[in-house]
Amino acid sequence: MRSTREIDLRIRKFQEVHKIVLSMKSIASTNVRSAQERIESLRSYAGEISESISMILSYFPNLGMPAEDGETLVVAYGSDQGLCGIFNEKIGRFVEERFSTASFIVVGRKLEEILSVRKLSVLNAPVSYEAIYSSASALIDAVAELFLERGISEIFLAYNQFLGVGRYSPTLRRVFPFEIERKRAP
Repeated sequence: MRSTREIDLRIRKFQEVHKIVLSMKSIASTNVRSAQERIESLRSYAGEISESISMILSYFPNLGMPAEDGETLVVAYGSDQGLCGIFNEKIGRFVEERFSTASFIVVGRKLEEILSVRKLSVLNAPVSYEAIYSSASALIDAVAELFLERGISEIFLAYNQFLGVGRYSPTLRRVFPFEIERKRAP
């Protein structure tokens, strides 16, 4: 049987661990709030860019038209962070169910392991807010190269839409051909 001293010592150790866990939760919630604010600012920025592209393309009717009988390209976003297995599996199943003949650019090495589809290129997922720019540049280069070489007729983005802490939904968005109202040049 344990002495009272040993039991008190164990209780104190558990209390110390509890304090550490509370601190970790506090730091994590601060990081989540910061990430949510950044995501919202990126969404408004993406909306502005889309509107600008639509406005420019509306004056050039032949620019940005899909290739006849081209192939479909899907850019699938996953995560390379730890403990994201279900996150990656959900988006992996989502795109495999919808595209049997498409070609893929996969962003995220862990998602690449899940997908059994035809992968043309695999890029590392950005693991920090600061790494997004270089990752986006590499992605744009890969898409542009495939677009010019293969005659792409459609481009889709597949990603998990953030709905709240621990909640997300697989989302598919067509980005090419552009869905805009074309105007005649004055």
